[in-house]
Amino acid sequence: MVKQLFSIVLGLSLMLFSSCSFEAPVPDDTSATFFVRVIAHDQSPQLDTLCLEIEGSAMGSPIPQILGITVNNDTLPDVKINYGPNGITFEGWLFPDTVVGPMRVGVLYDGGEVYANIVIPESSDSIFTHADNDTVAHNKDLTVSWLSEAQFFTVDVYTYDTGSTTKILMNDSIFDTTSLTLPAAAMRSDLTRLRVNVFGFNGIIIKQGAVANMEGDGNGFIVTQNYIGDWDCRRLTLYVKD
Repeated sequence: MVKQLFSIVLGLSLMLFSSCSFEAPVPDDTSATFFVRVIAHDQSPQLDTLCLEIEGSAMGSPIPQILGITVNNDTLPDVKINYGPNGITFEGWLFPDTVVGPMRVGVLYDGGEVYANIVIPESSDSIFTHADNDTVAHNKDLTVSWLSEAQFFTVDVYTYDTGSTTKILMNDSIFDTTSLTLPAAAMRSDLTRLRVNVFGFNGIIIKQGAVANMEGDGNGFIVTQNYIGDWDCRRLTLYVKD
């Protein structure tokens, strides 16, 4: 039963964290297990309005019955819940005045509550040590670093050559450091430019063996993102020349 439940929630979690290469950990029993992502943005459902979106998936035997989601003293209205035969997904929105500072996020269900005190990553805290549109050399190792208070990152790296061919060197690669190094072999002579995207997260890297970072009545794994403005993606373009 545990393996069957895990296969369902893994699919749910991969949909939930579709922008990230997270892998849901296998629970060691059939107790309620929750995967939660908290996103601060100003894009939807009300354009240009500060929004806190909380989405997640859950499994257990029996399947948890979601009763509500809370942020500090507020309860999210109209939480959307989709029940499947072995798991659920849920999603809700809140429109706070600010997302700065610690917040208590709780998921209420028929077996109690899982909760965590979270902090949304700063929206302007990723600054590359390279200048945008800087020039770097062919056939030499390239180290790209950034400054950030986030706890971990996903990174994309795209290269473009003289034939306008795009190659993906990294896609949602997870880093718990603030730098990456491309070997000289990746900096081919036919490259004209490359682009690096960095997304910052707070919370836990969700993978096999991860330890739950939510407290309460069950297992809970939570991450936070800041998509305010430029979707919290720090984009760096570098031109490659001899």
